[in-house]
Amino acid sequence: MTLGALSSLTSRAAVMAAARLILAQEGISALTVRRLADALGCSTKVIYTRFGGKEGLVDALYLDAFARLGEALAAVPLVYDPLVRLKGSVDAYRRLALADPVGYRIMFGGAIGDFAPPLASRRRASETFNTMRRVVANCMDAGLLARDDAGHVARLIWVTAHGAVSLELLGLLPENDADARFASAINATLRALGAPE
Repeated sequence: MTLGALSSLTSRAAVMAAARLILAQEGISALTVRRLADALGCSTKVIYTRFGGKEGLVDALYLDAFARLGEALAAVPLVYDPLVRLKGSVDAYRRLALADPVGYRIMFGGAIGDFAPPLASRRRASETFNTMRRVVANCMDAGLLARDDAGHVARLIWVTAHGAVSLELLGLLPENDADARFASAINATLRALGAPE
């Protein structure tokens, strides 16, 4: 969708879509209430009414990005082997990041400068990882990962996935074998956490 296609729309979703396009096409310095209103062909009052200003808009973008991640993790097919589902969850995280690098940067920094999400938003965002924590707990119950705190182990796996994805998005990993490198990093982490060879 282009900014022109959004010009006649001023719903919350349209404003957020326009903001994401501006971030993707023009960068953080271009995302102002005035620029957004101009792109949508509306007054700045629309943005202030819907979001309370730029901070509210950015917070909405942050929560929306985490909601998309939550949907991607929840959409991983239920399979008999919880370790396969865990790997599917990690793959879903990577696919979302590669398909939506702006959303990924909104979630984890860089897209919105010095934006610091409010505590309530950070708490809601952290709930996204409950899906992965539950899958990790299922792996432990099945004897596929060493017994430990499931939240702690899920965060360790996420650290590996996040690091590999971030490097990939920055272009710091060779593109020709990105899939294999990602899988290798995840498998090494899982083995360190007690997964079978």
